[in-house]
Amino acid sequence: MPKNWKDLLKPRWKNVISCKQSTSGMQFVQWFELKKLYGDDYWKEFGKLRPHGFDSRAQLFERLAKGEEQATILGEWAGYQLVKDRGAPVVFVAPEDGLPATPLATGIVSKPAHPEAARLFLDWLMSPKGQTLYQTNKFLYYPSLRKDAAPMPGGMKLADYKLIFPKSMDEYEKAHPAYVKEWNAMIGL
Repeated sequence: MPKNWKDLLKPRWKNVISCKQSTSGMQFVQWFELKKLYGDDYWKEFGKLRPHGFDSRAQLFERLAKGEEQATILGEWAGYQLVKDRGAPVVFVAPEDGLPATPLATGIVSKPAHPEAARLFLDWLMSPKGQTLYQTNKFLYYPSLRKDAAPMPGGMKLADYKLIFPKSMDEYEKAHPAYVKEWNAMIGL
């Protein structure tokens, strides 16, 4: 079982590992953060494994559940939990060097039809009750950063993991064209 991201560069993963396509925002975060951690060579080495690129987490986890892949580098909690709930023999591995994370943005449009209702909903959503619903409802499974939110299915809290994420949105945004070009070439698009 891999303990860190470099363990996924081993030849044993050749032709049996998957990832998302460059249209994935989460895949972009992972590319950006692991490039910062390990340099340009990390993804060049990963590309030698001939990863299979897919559009959605459903495809990634269905292939894992069926044994068509042995690993995915983009193990979103929601996808994992949905196949695990069905009894699939999958394991979520949180590498010691950190889990790439991206925020889920929620807000109110500038001119809502019912501004007070929108504010009330947002207040509820950010409350411990709303955050607990978000991370325990099987149609959502979005982990909460709140320290007082209930654990996710499986008993873990987001705070139990080391998270890595872009610190500079400007730098992150500017890197996108390079990511798309490099990622598409790596997975053969």
